[in-house]
Amino acid sequence: VSWAIAEFLVYRPGAAKQPVAGKIELNRSNWKASASKKSSWNAEWEDKAIDRDPNTRYAAGNNVNNGDWFQVDMGAPQTFKTILMSAGSSANNHPRKFEVYVSNDPNKFGKPVFQDLGSPITRVTFDSSVTGRYIKVVNKQDYGDWWSIHDFRVYK
Repeated sequence: VSWAIAEFLVYRPGAAKQPVAGKIELNRSNWKASASKKSSWNAEWEDKAIDRDPNTRYAAGNNVNNGDWFQVDMGAPQTFKTILMSAGSSANNHPRKFEVYVSNDPNKFGKPVFQDLGSPITRVTFDSSVTGRYIKVVNKQDYGDWWSIHDFRVYK
């Protein structure tokens, strides 16, 4: 028997689920998600990553390739410092290497603002706040597994 903790957050009593570390989560109500690849099952489409339900997920399907991407349109430019991307109960289904891009134009992203190796709970914290309407996460390594995002959050 084995087990793992997929996520551990601490909340103030009575708080609207905001981490104690002073992070304020951006409102996701007008967000739209898109991706270069998705599972053939509509219960796992892109909007499931931003639906505030950690029991649902976006799934890219198997055999994720270098260049596959997941993108969020926040509806208007937002200033933020942290992104949380959780694979939830699909702990092995995360990018092994990825880049993050931020832009106000969905067709022009320029250089990545962050590059790293992935993990089941990927926390991206920028040295200083960034501003943009679109966040694009690009997988940078082929691997024969799925890419799942159970929860995608952005914090000030």
